[in-house]
Amino acid sequence: MLVMMSALAAKISQQFCRNLQKTHYQVSQQQLRWAMQTQEKVVKDRLQTDASGESKPLALDGDWHQPLETQGEDYTVVSQVEDAQDCFNVNNLLTADIAPQGQSAPGVAEKSRKARIVEQLLTESGLSPGTAEAVYFQLVD
Repeated sequence: MLVMMSALAAKISQQFCRNLQKTHYQVSQQQLRWAMQTQEKVVKDRLQTDASGESKPLALDGDWHQPLETQGEDYTVVSQVEDAQDCFNVNNLLTADIAPQGQSAPGVAEKSRKARIVEQLLTESGLSPGTAEAVYFQLVD
């Protein structure tokens, strides 16, 4: 009888420990979610504050670009907003720029944003503007 009671007590103790660990894990995960949501709200507020009332782009060294770190008991959440406006995928250069609906292409063709970016990169790497334009058109063809 004593052996059975000891075995039952051990089993109950093990199950209690497992449930306690599971609860601790769930609480940690919820705290992490809350920390991430809080950081997202802070970043949105920073962006709205920095951009409010201005029609010019945000300065790259502004407060919005600074890393934000939140530390908890068992975790650290670090986030940072990156400006991906000037990032591009070279494969996307092959896709044609489509004019918005309701607008027709102007009589004088203006260079697409992609073309300007590629030509600027080529020019900054040492090519002349004419050569950079020729290289771009060779890439597109």
